Amino acid sequence: MSLRAKIAQFYLLRKKVRMVNRQKNKPFDPLLLRKWMDRLTSDFKPPAKVKFEPITINDCYAEWVIPTSIKTNQVLLYLHGGAYVGGSSKKYRGLTGKLAQVCNIKTLAFDYSLAPENPFPKGLNDVVAAYKWLLKIGYQSSEIIVAGDSAGGGLALSTVLNLRDKLKMQPGGLILLSPWTDVTATNPSITKNERIDPILSGDPMVTIGQLYAGDYALDDPGVSPMYADHKGLCPVLVHVGSEEILLDDSVLLVERLKKVGVEVKLKVWQGCMHVFHLSWKYVPEGRKAIKEIDQFIKGLQQR
Repeated sequence: MSLRAKIAQFYLLRKKVRMVNRQKNKPFDPLLLRKWMDRLTSDFKPPAKVKFEPITINDCYAEWVIPTSIKTNQVLLYLHGGAYVGGSSKKYRGLTGKLAQVCNIKTLAFDYSLAPENPFPKGLNDVVAAYKWLLKIGYQSSEIIVAGDSAGGGLALSTVLNLRDKLKMQPGGLILLSPWTDVTATNPSITKNERIDPILSGDPMVTIGQLYAGDYALDDPGVSPMYADHKGLCPVLVHVGSEEILLDDSVLLVERLKKVGVEVKLKVWQGCMHVFHLSWKYVPEGRKAIKEIDQFIKGLQQR
């Protein structure tokens, strides 16, 4: 673990503790969480010369993220994090811009509908519609790579499961960064890593999960794709930090994927926090992780 990563985590952990103490004994406010997430992610700026072109897909905002050099016919469909109640493509330009630049890939950053205004399955339906739109404009399914972080990672997994079941197809690959795959919030790391996770807190996770699930059960395979049948999925890359409460959402998922023969690679980044990729400009682990994502994408192209 680098010194810069240690400093960043110490600083963010202090901020998290202060915020948790301020909200103690107060009703959970998803809109307050949405504002906090927007402030946090907007601090991460995109690399120079990457272009962002807004577009509307089925009434959802999206934007093309276009690097100066594109060296593949593939396209990256990226789903931002935000606990299903926050986040946006505009606030995630720091990460999507860097991914597009390093991987030399045209990227579609997509704003799916958020809870509590739009609970499951609205966001999932939005993403599936975006995938179909990519097919309509000329991309082959094998050229599309679905990626997402945190809640966006869980939604990315739900999307490829839906594509398998409803359209009988799979994308070229799936990239999950610190994915939230089990909104029941019952995995051991939720409590084990509570004191060291500088971003997430276990207390509100079930409440957030209920807002997202709406009329569905928390362990419904669409809501919590951890509990789905994963047979027949495309190759998967999973990154997660060892310090986060969602560690087991990745580790246990990968165990299930391997049991049914899915080609999957898991990298647990020691000492790293939730979606540390966002901080690529400040910590070397973020830059190394993005280079590993580039290697995964290039490996898919060579198949």
